[in-house]
Amino acid sequence: MMTTEHYVEAFKDEFIGLSVWNTFLMTVVTSTAVVVLSFLISLVVVRSKFWGRRMLDQMAFMPHAIPGIVMAVAFLWVFINFDEYVGVPLYGSIWSVVIAFTVGYIAYGTRAMNAAILQIHKDLEEAAYVSGAVQWRTMWRVFYPLMVPTFVGVWVWVMLHAVRAASLPLILTEGPENQVLAVLIWNMWDEGGGGVQMVGAIGVILILVLLLVTMAFRTFGFGSGRHIQGN
Repeated sequence: MMTTEHYVEAFKDEFIGLSVWNTFLMTVVTSTAVVVLSFLISLVVVRSKFWGRRMLDQMAFMPHAIPGIVMAVAFLWVFINFDEYVGVPLYGSIWSVVIAFTVGYIAYGTRAMNAAILQIHKDLEEAAYVSGAVQWRTMWRVFYPLMVPTFVGVWVWVMLHAVRAASLPLILTEGPENQVLAVLIWNMWDEGGGGVQMVGAIGVILILVLLLVTMAFRTFGFGSGRHIQGN
């Protein structure tokens, strides 16, 4: 049981390599989409006077109350009908998981973004406008530096949860070419036999990689935020 043989075998398995790439693609796109959409929604909710901003805020938080299995079945029905009537085959692909995870995690993203934007006083924006800065430059020079820690925190949180979640990918993906690591680990464990040792090896590698990525992003993001605030 205590051997490096399974680690070597894990690096040689082509299906594991494909699952790693699918997981990487899924987590990067999902985390980035959640950060961008959450920021835009929170900007409308907190800073604008849009008449439906409260309803938008409630709709963004609503997926938090829906269990993962229920959401997966709902998206399954939507994607099957979308393929039938629109002709775009989303069901079974990695993009179906990206869409479902983005909708599911946007509830947390908007809570964090709301709190962060509320801490940025409007006087900073007004001072930028008085100095002649256009809106996009104000966003880049004022909003972005102060929001970097929140962006990184939400990105890392979504990445960690998307990698380990199995309920949505199990229902929405189809075929070995579209499976992510969570599905691969589930299938190996379900088959038993020698797959159990491979699950242990993949799990250890996954923990180490996620630990290093989390520490790197937190050091970069939160370190940058302290440096900016100090200046």
